[in-house]
Amino acid sequence: MQNLNWNETEARAAKMTIGQLQFAYQDCLEAAAAVGPEAFGKDESYYRDEASVYYRALQARLNKPLTARAAKALQILQDGGYFSYRLETGYQGREQFQTRLIDNAGNVVKGYGFKAHQELTESGKLRTVATFRTSRFEQRTTAKETGLVADEAAVHQYREEFPNG
Repeated sequence: MQNLNWNETEARAAKMTIGQLQFAYQDCLEAAAAVGPEAFGKDESYYRDEASVYYRALQARLNKPLTARAAKALQILQDGGYFSYRLETGYQGREQFQTRLIDNAGNVVKGYGFKAHQELTESGKLRTVATFRTSRFEQRTTAKETGLVADEAAVHQYREEFPNG
């Protein structure tokens, strides 16, 4: 029987996103349930051990406390704001992508951007908002617990009326 290399598996789990960890955990449990006697030199305990590594990494990621800035950004999102990630033109004419936090009144909240968005994404507290496609790429994200924001209801209504267009 092959033994699990714990250090290698933990290093692999540290590089995974939350979605990848969830998939790996479920995959290991399914493999443990379906494995026959000595399939590929691995038995059920090998897959259960590997699943336990992914489970611990997933729980550590989900239960990690938020920084004060990310907690404040989450509160703004729950009040109806959203993160906007789009291509913007600077004063010199150079274009680059910017992450901005927009409050429920449509104003940019200074001091909250990429780092707060990244931390909330890693903790699994954001969802993508449905928006109309524009000539400029824009992606909006908001807190998972919030209802429809901004023009998201209009997008859903349009998609129901014109499913192919």
